[in-house]
Amino acid sequence: METKRRRHLSLPETYYAVINGLLPIDEPLRELWERFNSLSVAFVRNFIVYQHFRHLDWIPKSGLNYGAHYVLYRGSATEFHSEYIVYVQDEASSWNTIQSLTRIAADVKKTVLLCTVTAEITGSEDSPADLTFGVYSFHDVQYTVEAIAIRFWDPSIADGPQSYTFQQQPVLSKKPKTVKKKNRAKRPKHQLEETLTTSGNSA
Repeated sequence: METKRRRHLSLPETYYAVINGLLPIDEPLRELWERFNSLSVAFVRNFIVYQHFRHLDWIPKSGLNYGAHYVLYRGSATEFHSEYIVYVQDEASSWNTIQSLTRIAADVKKTVLLCTVTAEITGSEDSPADLTFGVYSFHDVQYTVEAIAIRFWDPSIADGPQSYTFQQQPVLSKKPKTVKKKNRAKRPKHQLEETLTTSGNSA
């Protein structure tokens, strides 16, 4: 019997799939954009950040386990650990939020990206992007993504000249899982017979 797997998409994932022809839909893109925006006030900024990293060939997944919006994978989640934790700001983050994200970065050895999105009505085209900056245009509005990286403290370079410079996040590949076979030693036949005889006598 064939079983079908279901995937529940967030609003940003859905819109990204639609504009890239991965999810057929009859509704005009602008109307879909406005409908998603009415369903969630955070849709636009979360989508812009989501598609920014997809544009850079990262795979964003839900970051709820880390109290953030996304985590970024270099490839398949079955082959790599996530390398970045993405937090999308709607306003300037409080010091408590930054402290919490810094602790998380240290605990899980990941880099936190604090992202902000600003909008400007213009007809400008997209510009070249990198991990911490990108400009994109959707429906006559230009959106700019800017990110601040919070890197966990690396004691191996704490005393060196690079201790206060941003270091690239290392690639975190997953080790293939090995199935351990349980070695169950077979009991000799005469021991088994003795056990059965003893059990019969005690009954």
